Amino acid sequence: MKNGETGYFMNNLGAGFDAYIARQINQSKLKKWCNRLYVGKLAYVMMLIIGLFQYRPSLVEVEVDGHKERFEQHGLLPFPISLFLEEG
Repeated sequence: MKNGETGYFMNNLGAGFDAYIARQINQSKLKKWCNRLYVGKLAYVMMLIIGLFQYRPSLVEVEVDGHKERFEQHGLLPFPISLFLEEG
């Protein structure tokens, strides 16, 4: 930021369904095709709909302070690690 302007920053981490969609769209020709037609965001909506039928739950192991938890059929696991910083 310049000249004392106020700014904000946000960060988020996702695992599970949202990560699956992000990976699929980044490996897909659909995104390139939609970008050529100037409707790139439509690719995410289309992949979301496709993903609702194709995604399969997976095994997740989480270890915190030496304690392990195992989730056999996890579907959605968002990590809301959001930071908001204000300058000024």
